[in-house]
Amino acid sequence: METIDYLYTWEGLLFSTIIVVALYWSLKSLLYFFTFLNKRYTPNKLIKNTLTKILIIFKPIAVIVLALNFISINYITHTVILVIVSLFGYSYFKNYVQGIFLKLNALIEKGTVIKIGDYKGDIRKILPFGLLLNTESGQQFLNYSVIEKTGFSIISLQNNTFRQTLYLQTEKSIDNILDILFDNPILSLNDRPILDKSQEKHTKKLQYTLELGATSEDLMAFLNSHDIQTSLTNTL
Repeated sequence: METIDYLYTWEGLLFSTIIVVALYWSLKSLLYFFTFLNKRYTPNKLIKNTLTKILIIFKPIAVIVLALNFISINYITHTVILVIVSLFGYSYFKNYVQGIFLKLNALIEKGTVIKIGDYKGDIRKILPFGLLLNTESGQQFLNYSVIEKTGFSIISLQNNTFRQTLYLQTEKSIDNILDILFDNPILSLNDRPILDKSQEKHTKKLQYTLELGATSEDLMAFLNSHDIQTSLTNTL
């Protein structure tokens, strides 16, 4: 009972705030860790996407928890204060909430080319209250309420690359080849390469995604420099 009474005090609100902030930065640290973790040893993209979505949802939940804690200190006075603040900030709150649902859309990410009304460009920044686009006429900020009202269409995704297949002719082991591949910065860090044995002797099938701007010719030249023959078809 004393613990519950303690939560209904300013000290309890401060304690709750510290816990919320600590949880938030713990999640941020995990996201930072998995962003730079070697993709060979973890399903990194799935973990990163999950943590990103958790952080998006975590913020409004944290605000609601702290607001309820604030109200519990003095029900009447603090409720009136929050109602007044809500009335004046309704448009901002509505815009922020609409942004939460938009940011949970897997197609909305930095670098994606999007068309919103008369504006078309790639997403430069995903901000708390809107998107910053790079358009032909310069940078344009559009808040989430406008996007919700106008609608949008995706022109191309940030990963405007696709999964490709390459056949390798070498006596090197799969682990050895993977070690070589992970020394090459042109491979996409979001999609780990998959290397399997082929039916042909000493032939292996590589499925990979390149970073934007990189070409298969660059990868083939890199592998050739390590005495690994390459072909786009299984006819080595």
